[in-house]
Amino acid sequence: SMLGAGTAAAAATVVFSVGALWLLRQSRDREARLRALVQQERTGRIRAEQRLAEASTTAAATGAAPTCRTASAGGGDERECSGSAGTSASPACYPSVPIGVVESCFNDRRGTPRQGVLAPDTRGVIRLQRHVPGASLDGLDKFSHLWVVFVFHRNTNLTKVGAHVAGDRSKTFRAKIAPPQLKGKKTGLFSTRTPHRPNPIGLSVVKIEKVDQQNNFVVIRAHDFVHGTPVLDIKPYIPQYDAVPSALIPAWLQQPQKPLQVLISTSAMEQAEKCLPHTSQYESMADLVPALMQVLRLDVRSVHQGRGKEGSVSKGYQLRFDNLDIVFDTDGESIHVKSIECLNPPP
Repeated sequence: SMLGAGTAAAAATVVFSVGALWLLRQSRDREARLRALVQQERTGRIRAEQRLAEASTTAAATGAAPTCRTASAGGGDERECSGSAGTSASPACYPSVPIGVVESCFNDRRGTPRQGVLAPDTRGVIRLQRHVPGASLDGLDKFSHLWVVFVFHRNTNLTKVGAHVAGDRSKTFRAKIAPPQLKGKKTGLFSTRTPHRPNPIGLSVVKIEKVDQQNNFVVIRAHDFVHGTPVLDIKPYIPQYDAVPSALIPAWLQQPQKPLQVLISTSAMEQAEKCLPHTSQYESMADLVPALMQVLRLDVRSVHQGRGKEGSVSKGYQLRFDNLDIVFDTDGESIHVKSIECLNPPP
């Protein structure tokens, strides 16, 4: 009877263990499916926001977007937003029309540096609109650097920003964000350079390479603009007014960030050389390769893909740079470029 009881107990233990393993496997499968659904939802939302941003840009160009109107109140004039979303309670606003657009080596937000100075060999062109006379650029070639006021037109929170501008205070912006340097901790958005702001307006300093007054454009480098960025204004950088040597910054911004090592395979270099004539911003490998390495060493992955995490491995990751499709692997400490192909192959 003792033997029978022991056998029964052993059998019960086996059954329990099998059942526990089955439940654990089911739990892991459900968790994996949940993660996949969350990622799918996030990807779909971002794509929808991008399509909305493109539609909003088109609407603004055709005059269909909300505009400003002048309303008299109490003997004075106040500018209010009007349009499909506007109401009598709309907040005061002021009209602004882009004076130009950026032709950039950055096709999308992924890979665009947080600040242009981090990638000094990146190139672009600020091409002014037809309504801006070329004479406006007279004298600009006497300066070495330029302030650019622009719109973050590829932001993914433009629906909330638009609703907020139209007077819906339930649709607002995040008061705190988590910069990469704070490693998960949050701080007020106004103490950061996040592009997701109450008004999607950016300010950058760039280096002037060439000013073409006759053809109405400025060639720039060391920039952080996505292709198609609307430019609201440009102003010369004046060191005695703009530089503040005694300026203070918080401790979390004083910590140096270690750049990743970039290794480009021989075959990838050969591919890049073949694609070089079909790039829009570069004429030689001596110009292209440093720019590409400067961008890659910043770790272009998102936080969700492991940026900033030690030992985080990514394989087959892609970056679009100018007319190039770059595929690379990374272990969180170095970048290994496997291939570089033309995005739009020549005929």
